[in-house]
Amino acid sequence: MYNETFLMLSLFCALFIFMVDYGIGHPADDKVGYGSLLFSYSFFWAVRRMRNAGLYGNYYGQYMSQLSNAANDLEKHRIRKSFQELIYTEGREMFSWEKTLGMCPYCTHFWFSVFSFGMVNIFCQKENIFIFGFYFVLSHFFIRALKKYF
Repeated sequence: MYNETFLMLSLFCALFIFMVDYGIGHPADDKVGYGSLLFSYSFFWAVRRMRNAGLYGNYYGQYMSQLSNAANDLEKHRIRKSFQELIYTEGREMFSWEKTLGMCPYCTHFWFSVFSFGMVNIFCQKENIFIFGFYFVLSHFFIRALKKYF
């Protein structure tokens, strides 16, 4: 009975983190989904990192000057998209602890799984630590498989 609970919890953790990664636009991948539902969350962390490094002001100034010289709406859209890509790719290189907040699915999965498995183990199951570790690793393999095939 306890093993089924941990198996379901490991599947839940993997699917939940995969869903979060999909929703924020796969920030750790080479092909980022700039049109994703929660991409603004990823972009927020990239802008924050760029501001802390003192680089955002220069890029933003160039962006505004290019935007003011744009001839039509299509050109403005292209400028806006290239600005987002530039800021995001530059800011992503500076991420450190932000990776645990969704920017890296494996890092986020690790902490989410530790928390959820720990809560179930401490408050409900009182399982052996080796069984706890086995299902924790199994959950990590699930997220790896999901990222590889989807």
